[in-house]
Amino acid sequence: MEDVVYDTIFRIEKDHFWSRSRRVIVGKVLRKFLKKPSGNTILDVGCGVGADYELLTQFGAVDFVDMEERALRYFRSEHPTASVFLGNFPDCVPRDKRYNVITMLDVLEHIEEDVRALEACVSLLDPKDGRILLTVPACPSLYGHTDKANRHFRRYTRASLKRVIQTAGYSTSFLSYYNTFLFPIEALFRLRENRKTRYSLEEEYAVPNTVINSLCRLIFSAERHFLPTFSFPFGMSLMAVITPNKKCSRG
Repeated sequence: MEDVVYDTIFRIEKDHFWSRSRRVIVGKVLRKFLKKPSGNTILDVGCGVGADYELLTQFGAVDFVDMEERALRYFRSEHPTASVFLGNFPDCVPRDKRYNVITMLDVLEHIEEDVRALEACVSLLDPKDGRILLTVPACPSLYGHTDKANRHFRRYTRASLKRVIQTAGYSTSFLSYYNTFLFPIEALFRLRENRKTRYSLEEEYAVPNTVINSLCRLIFSAERHFLPTFSFPFGMSLMAVITPNKKCSRG
């Protein structure tokens, strides 16, 4: 991605309602599916500028990996002592490492061969209780300027994500759309932006004024009261918790 993308993400990740709400929801889902509240071994694939550092480290020891030195420059400026691997996944991760949680938070859409990326995770998961939590953008019809600027290969439907998961040799423990409550507003906004001939990433990613940002955060993050017990039928994004089929697991 362009330097302006990382700079923009770094500036807004801590305050933007979307980022803050997603962290709240991801934390709720992790607490539901982790067998222990702390002491876990976690690998965060595609950590980017490190916005999820505080969220993930509360659950255990975390290794972070990203292929972009520019992103990790921002990450290390905030978290100089973090365990970070730079390089192509999974080659940059030591082969003797095993994790009971791998997170891929809005990462899979950046990878052209998404099935292979999930297949590569199997050998890094603890064969006893290893699982992956992933989030991806939804609604292919909304694919547009923002996706191109972020180098997304695709947006997913529930069916297409499930197909990728199954093809890679995983079973689904939980699968749901989310960012549902704000869907009508966000979908209309995205459709309007996609019609523009001139696009500004800085404008789209700008943090709304305090009142609107707080209101959107309250609405979006309220989905934590329903997830993961309830599965939403539509939304701007998808979330899944998956485990490798036994025949695919390797110790």
